[in-house]
Amino acid sequence: MAAPGHRTSLSIKDKLCVLEMIEKGDSRGTIARQYNISLSTVGNIRRNKDRILKYVSQTESGPGERKRIRKGDYPDLEDALYKWFVEQRELNVQLTAKTICESAINIYCQMPNPQIGFNASRGWARNFMRRYDLNTIEEDVEFRLESLYD
Repeated sequence: MAAPGHRTSLSIKDKLCVLEMIEKGDSRGTIARQYNISLSTVGNIRRNKDRILKYVSQTESGPGERKRIRKGDYPDLEDALYKWFVEQRELNVQLTAKTICESAINIYCQMPNPQIGFNASRGWARNFMRRYDLNTIEEDVEFRLESLYD
């Protein structure tokens, strides 16, 4: 177990390993000692199993070294945009960050009761793509150059 007052944060990859150990029937104490975490952390990982597996299934490159799963301020929009992104990727459409921003605005305007204030900025697009571990097929050179000088 972790020392009192000591916080250990596992990566998503490690959390998947903990889930596998739980499925195999290893005790919580064994798992806690192996990963230097508390018993309650093992329980929290087990309780969040569906959320962890959903996140991993939505990423392009697997679990990676990310430690936290975060939702954006507009989860319904991001879910719809992610579905659109996957559809476009399956059609081999080359997407740029600018295209993603434009699509986000279009999807947002079609949502019931859109609130004033949503702005699909470069920062929002970057964070969206980071949250879902997405990469554009063709990098938008102008978009990248502008972000360097902002």
